[in-house]
Amino acid sequence: MAPARLPRYRADAWAGGFAVASPVYTGSISAVDGTVVAATELIYRLRPGATGFQTREPPEGMGDVVAVAVEPRRPGSEQRIAVATMHELHLYGAEGIASVPFPEDHGEVVELLWGPMLWTPPRWAPDPPGEPIDVLYARCTDVLLQLVPDGGPSGTFMQLDGPVARARALATDHAGGFAFACLDEETWQVEVWTLAEREPQLWHYRSLAAPTVFDDVGLAIAGKSLAVSFGFDGVWMTRDCKEHPFTELEDLRGPLDPHDRCSAAAIAFEGSADDAALFAAVQDTRTMQHIVRVDAEGRAQRIAEVEVAGGDEERLILPPVRALAWDATRRTVWSATGRAGIMCSTAPGAPSWLPATAAS
Repeated sequence: MAPARLPRYRADAWAGGFAVASPVYTGSISAVDGTVVAATELIYRLRPGATGFQTREPPEGMGDVVAVAVEPRRPGSEQRIAVATMHELHLYGAEGIASVPFPEDHGEVVELLWGPMLWTPPRWAPDPPGEPIDVLYARCTDVLLQLVPDGGPSGTFMQLDGPVARARALATDHAGGFAFACLDEETWQVEVWTLAEREPQLWHYRSLAAPTVFDDVGLAIAGKSLAVSFGFDGVWMTRDCKEHPFTELEDLRGPLDPHDRCSAAAIAFEGSADDAALFAAVQDTRTMQHIVRVDAEGRAQRIAEVEVAGGDEERLILPPVRALAWDATRRTVWSATGRAGIMCSTAPGAPSWLPATAAS
């Protein structure tokens, strides 16, 4: 794919630019409690309060990174970074790296996410802890794995069963909210489940019609708000997953040829409140994407653009913005932007952290 570039400054755009001067391909990104991590060919890390990314190679002999996730901070515990390669999970902490091999029959790793521990005794052991904790989920093409604490430096992978095992997407708001989406192939409905209570487990359930051609689905959660994204079938949202159905956000439907194939739009909420704004990377043409912010009243604002070099005759198979992550400490939405590396868009009034050489 040709490298991406930022068009000229727009009056309605948030401040921002590309964060790495000489980037390599970057397809996964995560931001929690001031730590930002992105990766594919290299691993980039931005520490809390820092103004520049650190860079390191993936573990030797493991190939490219396929997914990353930052652990939320817990009192008395170090914040860890989870990095998945095709065959192993690597946990980076203050005391070094702990690696855990994936089961042989896991398929391909698609997504990592820290979220509430889901216990389904008696199959799992040990007994649930007294205080709720977040654990790491690894969504693979063939199984859904949970990294269960076992007293060691890493943990033990356990395979989940039940409806969550069919998850095509996972989401958390890092404030207790957790959701997953799966496809019912008999009814051709996308089912979205949200965790209302941990103990005993209580779930809310919503569904919406799946597109005729179903490739993948994006999912985001903020309190009672849920958002689901497809390719050319747009972005859908509910502001109360218990009481209200999903409705389409018409401003987030890109006007592309429906005969083209398109990945689900990258989406992320601006925090964990029920009325948090939603960000979506909308593919507008074969070479252009917009990052659009939709506020609680439904007003849509284009805050950034990314364009792939080349004319309209070039078919954009992979959109440049592969993933989004909201960083509350910097009031910035981060984008994993393929060959362009990492892009940031910072809210008006917030100080820009970018050095002059990185901003565009």
